[in-house]
Amino acid sequence: IHQPAPIMDIGTAPALSNLQLLAAGAAYMIGLGTVHAMAHYSVCHSKVPAFQKLSAVQQRGFSNRIMCSVHCLVSFLGAAYSLSYKYMGGSFLFSIHPAHCSQLETMLVAFEIAELIYMTAYDLTYDFGILELAHHAFGLVAEGSCLLLREGITHMCWVHLAQGTQPFLYLSWCLFQLKLTSNILFTASSTACLALWFVLRLVSPALLLRHLYYTGEVWQQFSVSAHWRTCAWITVVFLGLNLWWFSRLVAKALSLGKPAKTATAHKKD
Repeated sequence: IHQPAPIMDIGTAPALSNLQLLAAGAAYMIGLGTVHAMAHYSVCHSKVPAFQKLSAVQQRGFSNRIMCSVHCLVSFLGAAYSLSYKYMGGSFLFSIHPAHCSQLETMLVAFEIAELIYMTAYDLTYDFGILELAHHAFGLVAEGSCLLLREGITHMCWVHLAQGTQPFLYLSWCLFQLKLTSNILFTASSTACLALWFVLRLVSPALLLRHLYYTGEVWQQFSVSAHWRTCAWITVVFLGLNLWWFSRLVAKALSLGKPAKTATAHKKD
């Protein structure tokens, strides 16, 4: 890979100040909290019989996933729009120009940090879990270091593309809780989740590692080598976790398919 020539990037000048990013993150956190509260109120006061049978834990799960779906859509669509300006063409979709980060990319990282802080506070209050806290901690280290050093932000937005799987995953979870696994919508959302998971959480991070190698090792575009190594190792961990989760999702999908096939066979007999 030859180092690409510089290109014009959206919003590169002037850079957003720390105060502007702090204000944007705070406003985004307030917006997420508002969506979260409205979702929880709607679920708890719903007149639909299926929702009235949900436990308090399930109700919180529904409201959490509604709010997180909104955030994931913002993160995914924002990252896809921003990175589309850096697409260099080629044989695969993930061919991104290693130019300076744009205002939009910086804002998206600030939004992600705000969401991680919000969900960490929520989990510590209502739903404590070691795995969730570890996930949030790794995310805060990765996002925070890129934002503070203003390096690797484009790569971080590349990671944000993985958020495109979550709305489908959350929809499948909600339908599962409502015992609607035989619904065609459940099959469609689960299939979309698995397909996007393979592309955005397995193929894409592998290509990101390749891109990180050329950006940091060959083109020397990271001023702090330790930060480049940290980004690379976190991406390796991210890829490994996604591979493990993908295997569990596939196993779950296969287990849900067996009773349906058995029931169909009995019906034919």
